[in-house]
Amino acid sequence: MMEKREDSEDSSKFGFLKNDAFKNDSFKNELYAVNQFLNESKNDAPEVSFINDDTINDPLKFDLVKEDPKQNTFIQAELDGEKVEYNTFEKLLELVGTTGRWNYLVFFMCASVSFFSPLQSLSYQFLGRTPQHWCQVKPLMDANWTQSQILSLAIPFSNVTGQYESCDMYDYNYSHAAVLGYEQSIRDPDRLLLQVDTYEDHKKTVPCRARYFNSTYSSTVTQWDLVCERRPLYSTTFSASHSIRFISSVFQGHLLDTFGRRRCVVVCACLFTVCGFLAAVAPTLQLYLALRVLISIFDNYVYIGCYILGLEVYSRKQRSMMGNLFAVPWAVGYMVLPGIAYLVYDWYWLQAALTLPAIFMFSYFWLLPESPRWLVMNGRFKQALKILTDGARMNGNILPSDSLLLHAMNNIHNRNIRETEEGRKHSVSSVMCLVKMKHFFIRMWSLVHTVKMARITTIIFFCWFTASTTYYGISLNSVNLSTNEYIYMFLCGAMELPSYFLLWPAVSYCGRRNTNILLYLVSAISILFIPLLQVITPQGYGGMVGSFCCFWRVLPRSCSTNNLFA
Repeated sequence: MMEKREDSEDSSKFGFLKNDAFKNDSFKNELYAVNQFLNESKNDAPEVSFINDDTINDPLKFDLVKEDPKQNTFIQAELDGEKVEYNTFEKLLELVGTTGRWNYLVFFMCASVSFFSPLQSLSYQFLGRTPQHWCQVKPLMDANWTQSQILSLAIPFSNVTGQYESCDMYDYNYSHAAVLGYEQSIRDPDRLLLQVDTYEDHKKTVPCRARYFNSTYSSTVTQWDLVCERRPLYSTTFSASHSIRFISSVFQGHLLDTFGRRRCVVVCACLFTVCGFLAAVAPTLQLYLALRVLISIFDNYVYIGCYILGLEVYSRKQRSMMGNLFAVPWAVGYMVLPGIAYLVYDWYWLQAALTLPAIFMFSYFWLLPESPRWLVMNGRFKQALKILTDGARMNGNILPSDSLLLHAMNNIHNRNIRETEEGRKHSVSSVMCLVKMKHFFIRMWSLVHTVKMARITTIIFFCWFTASTTYYGISLNSVNLSTNEYIYMFLCGAMELPSYFLLWPAVSYCGRRNTNILLYLVSAISILFIPLLQVITPQGYGGMVGSFCCFWRVLPRSCSTNNLFA
C-alpha cells in the first residue's frame, strides 16, 4: 500500500498533495510502481495512469488499497482523519451526491411518467360512456314519429326498474304501424301482430335489430354498439389489456437488465405516445383493442423502468421516501383526468387529449440519463464516468481523477460478476437443465428456489393481487355506486395524496410488515361499509366511501411496492 504523506502546512484540511511532490524522484518512482502493479494484477482492467496533475490535485486524499491479493483493489479516501472505502456503487454515488440538483432533476423526469399513466389506465369509463339506449325502429322514425311515441308502442316498460327495456322490442309489423299512424296503432296494437293466430303471445319481444342512443356525443360504446349482447366486448377493453400486461411483466425485469433502463424507457415512451394517438383514429374495434393492449404494456414498462432508474440515483436510506413521492404525480393525473373528460366528450378527441401530455416524454431522448448503476454493473465505465461527472458538477461536488474512478468501477463490476457467477452456478445445479434463456429462467427460479423466498414471493404476489383488484374495482365503479362519475374520480385522486405522505413515516417508524397488516385490516373494514351504506343512503355517500376506501387501498399498495424496491 502506498504510504500516506503528510502535507505541507499550507495544504487544506483535506490533505491536498502539492505539485512540488513531482520534483521528488522517489515519490515519482513509487507512483510508477503502483501503476505497474495495478496493470499487471488484472489484464482486463482499464489502463490507469496516476502520474498526472489531476490525481495529485484531488480534493480528497485517495490511496489505492489492496483488498484481496488475487482479485480486488479499491479506493480508500481520508477525509478529516477518517478513512472511507469506496468499494461499492453506493459509496461511489456518495462522491457525486444524493441530495443535489442532479438527483432531483433525474427523479422529476422519472416521476413525471406517473402523471401520464392514469390518463390512459383509468380512462376506461370515460372513453366508454354508456348513454340511455333503446331499439331503433326505422319504419317509425322514417314516418317522423317522436321518440316518446316509439317508446310507448314498441319498447316494453319494466315495472321493476321503472325504465324502458334497452335490448328488446315488441314483435310488431312496424311498417303497417307507420301507415296507420300513432293514434290507431296505440289504440289497437293487435292489428300489428305479424301472426294473427298467436294473439295470446302479442307481448312477445325480440332482440333489437338496430340501436338508438340518446346522446349528443360519441363514445366507444356508441361507435361499436357495445351494449346488450355485445356488452362483453366493452369489458374486454380493460381485461384484455391488463391480462396481456400481466404476461408481459414476466419479461420486464429481464429486458430492463439486458438493454438498460433508459433505452427501454425511451423506446416504450415513444411507442406509448404513438399508439395513444393511433387509438384515437382506429377504424375498427379489433384494432382499437390491440392498440389499447399495446398502450397498457408500454405504460407498464415506462413506469417500472423510470421507477427503478429514479431510485437508483439515491442512497438506500432515501429510497423509501422517494418511492412514495414517485407516485404523487399519479394522484395529480388521477384528479386531472375527470376534468379533461368533462371538457372533451367525444371519445376520439378525448383519447387524443389524454395522450397529448405524453409528448413530453420525447424529450427523454436528450434529457434522461442512463442509470449509472446499470452502466457500472455492465462494464460501460466511460458512459458511467460521464454521467457521474456531470452529476457531480451539477451538485457542486468535485470527484477524484478519472483514472481512479474508472479503476473503482472496474473492481465493483468484477466483484458483481463473481457474485453473479457463483449464484448462477448454484442455481443451474438446482434446476438441472435450462439451456435456452437460462439467465431469464434462473432469475425467475431465484424467486422460489428456497422455502423462505417462495413464501415471501407468494405473500407479495397475493398482496399485489388483492390490492390491485380492489383498487381498480373501486376506482372504476362510479356507475354502480350511483354518484357523479367526475366528482367520484376527482375525490379518489385527492384521497391518494395524503396516503403517499402518511405512508413514509408509518413505514419508517412501524416497519413494513406491521404497516401492511394494519392497513389491509383497515381496508377490509372500509370496503365492508360500502354495501351497508348503499342500503342506508343509496344516493348519498357512496362516492365518499369509495374514495375513502381508495385512500386505504393505496396505502398497502404502495407499501407492497416499497417491499420490492426499498
